[in-house]
Amino acid sequence: NWILLSLVEGAAFNPEFSTLLELVTCTGLAEDFNAFGITIFAPPNQVFDAFFAAVGLDVATICDPAFPGVDTIRQVLLYHAVAEVIPRPNDGDATVTVTTLQGSELTITATATPDADCPTSVIVGDSAPWIAQFFANNGISHVIGGILVPPGVTF
Repeated sequence: NWILLSLVEGAAFNPEFSTLLELVTCTGLAEDFNAFGITIFAPPNQVFDAFFAAVGLDVATICDPAFPGVDTIRQVLLYHAVAEVIPRPNDGDATVTVTTLQGSELTITATATPDADCPTSVIVGDSAPWIAQFFANNGISHVIGGILVPPGVTF
């Protein structure tokens, strides 16, 4: 049960988030992601795998101390975190804009659907669909189906 663990500790127990955990650790962001009152938009491993294949990177390269693009990866990871707890919108149409730890704004858009089992569709950023959420003792993690890249960051 994640509620007894921090977000980073919870990710350590879930192999589906091993890539996120490894990246947060090797880029020196574990303390940032363990802060109290945080929301993390967490892509699972398969989302990272597809993204890295598209941009020609892998975790071993990124975590190599000689990797010159570590600051870019840090910016991307920090764009996945907000210094407040943001629960998933559950009903109706709504748009919320939040400031990420990276410093840029991120938009979360909820749209009502006719599906009684899933009455709201939620998109984080431009295209990352919301999949699930986990509560922890220091915040909340939303599983998303895409990598969020902050404005002005390129690969």
